[in-house]
Amino acid sequence: MTTYGVMIDRIEAEIGRSDLTARVKEAILTSIKHYERRRFYFTEFIDSLSTSSSQEFYSVSDYADMSLITEVDSLRINDGTYDYPLMERDWSYMEQVQTYDGVFSDPTDYTFYSQRLRLYPIPDAGRTIHISGVKKLASLSATTDTNAWMTDGEALIRARAKAELYAHVVHKPDKSAVMHQAELNALSELEAETWRRVNGKIRATQF
Repeated sequence: MTTYGVMIDRIEAEIGRSDLTARVKEAILTSIKHYERRRFYFTEFIDSLSTSSSQEFYSVSDYADMSLITEVDSLRINDGTYDYPLMERDWSYMEQVQTYDGVFSDPTDYTFYSQRLRLYPIPDAGRTIHISGVKKLASLSATTDTNAWMTDGEALIRARAKAELYAHVVHKPDKSAVMHQAELNALSELEAETWRRVNGKIRATQF
C-alpha cells in the first residue's frame, strides 16, 4: 500500500531533488485539496448516524465526519418499521417552518448548513439515518499515513504535485506541461472508472 512517505520519496526521485521535501509535501497536499471536493468512486460514501429525541441539530460531536461532507446524495430515515427519504430544504425554509410549527415527530426534511445537519420536524425518538454522498478523505500528516489519494488516486496526485513543483519551485515549464498532461490523463481514467462503477451498477445504493 502506498503511503504519504512513499509518494514523497518517489516524487523526489522522479524530479531528481532530495532537498525539497517540505515543498514536495506542500505540493502533494495542495494537489489533494484541488481535487478533494470532486466526485470519484473512492470519495463517495454510505454511512449512518443516530438521532436523539428533541435534538434538532447534529454536528461533528454526533457524527465525526460531518465536517468532511462536501455533497449529499440522499438521506433516508428508518422510523422503526420503514425506510423513507428525507426532503432536502434550504436554510430559510427550515427557519420558517421551525419557527411557526415547533413540531416534534419523525423528520421529513433536512438541510446542511455551517457543517451541521438540521432536521424537521425535530425528532421525538431515536432513529437511524442513512446518508450517502461525497466527502473529503482523512488528512495526511505522518509519512506512514495513507488514504485513497495514495492508492486509487496516486497517479493523479503525483502528476499534479510534480506539475506544481516544476512550475513554481524548480522552474522548468516544459516539464510542468508534460506533468500537466499526465495529470489530465490520470483524471480522465479516474472519471471513466467512476462512471463505470456508477453505470455498471457496482456502487451499492440500497440500505
